[in-house]
Amino acid sequence: MSEAGLVHLCTPAGVRAQVACQAGASLLDAVVDAGWHVPHSCRRGVCLSCRARVVAGEVDAPRTADGQVLLCQARMRGPVELELALLEPATPPQRLDSQARVFRLYRLAPDVAHLELRLPNGVHPHWQAGQYLELVGPDGAVRSYSMARPPLPDSSLHLHIRLVPGGGFSGWLLQAMQAQPSPRPPADTLRVRLPFGALALPAGTERPAVLLASGTGFSALGAIVEEALTRRDPRPLHLYWGARRPEDLYDLPRARALAAAHPAMRLVPVLSEPPEAAGWTGRTGLVHHAVMQDFATLADVDVLACGAPAMLEAAERDFTHGRGMPAARWRCDAFHVAAAPAAGSGAGQASSGSVAPARAT
Repeated sequence: MSEAGLVHLCTPAGVRAQVACQAGASLLDAVVDAGWHVPHSCRRGVCLSCRARVVAGEVDAPRTADGQVLLCQARMRGPVELELALLEPATPPQRLDSQARVFRLYRLAPDVAHLELRLPNGVHPHWQAGQYLELVGPDGAVRSYSMARPPLPDSSLHLHIRLVPGGGFSGWLLQAMQAQPSPRPPADTLRVRLPFGALALPAGTERPAVLLASGTGFSALGAIVEEALTRRDPRPLHLYWGARRPEDLYDLPRARALAAAHPAMRLVPVLSEPPEAAGWTGRTGLVHHAVMQDFATLADVDVLACGAPAMLEAAERDFTHGRGMPAARWRCDAFHVAAAPAAGSGAGQASSGSVAPARAT
């Protein structure tokens, strides 16, 4: 591929960089592959994390409501200068494409499955808690899932997957669990690619962090907390986990255990629709409103958010305008259900949360 030109990058804080972009490549790939971290995740134009303002030059890309472009959707027409909220040096990703064995499969809740995959002996991918993988299902469709545990010595990959009625991969998981009622299913293999995304606690700081989750968004944030415990990260962590009903807090015992083990962690479960019969005595309402009730300002707090796009959009807007959160303090990972592939279209592609992935059924 021929080189399309140079991408000049800058931030309001004065960070500057210059990277080459190949013709046809996304600007996001050019920046990440050159060793720079920018907010991103889904790579499909859904999470809106990789927004940038065009300072000079032109790009082929749809515009957001505020006139910015999404790096994952943008292609160069020639040299261009872009302003981003955050730009940090990073190690270029070392991606693995491998078969993985289905090692264990069981229900965490009536509508959430825990899938554990094992890579071949000697295969040890490089990734960090908060990132996600792409999984090629038995139907050939590509789906993205956050890894629910940090890197482990056995290189196992743990996923929390919402079981959606009518979902292609959900149906395969349900069938596998029915055929093999024990936690160890038959030795099926699935193709995985990893890592993707950049959701992580910022390095080199002990600023407090708010971790905001809805539904299975807890998977990535739980992994981040577990990794913080392992490395004895001293920063205060405030984990807010929102759901509709008590049963939707599908891994609450583990969340409580993590909070009990971390000397500076606070867990706040929030229910938006608790049934009267449940006897819920905890917080109620929208989960991001609970954060705003507890924090008069978010000006010097890092926010990592994982969950439904609508929750993330509302939280980013309200935290920015109502609590003074700087754009560089916001990192998110958006989950959504992918549409089924059209008949005759072959393999489907999940649409999707620095930072955010898509969640397919």
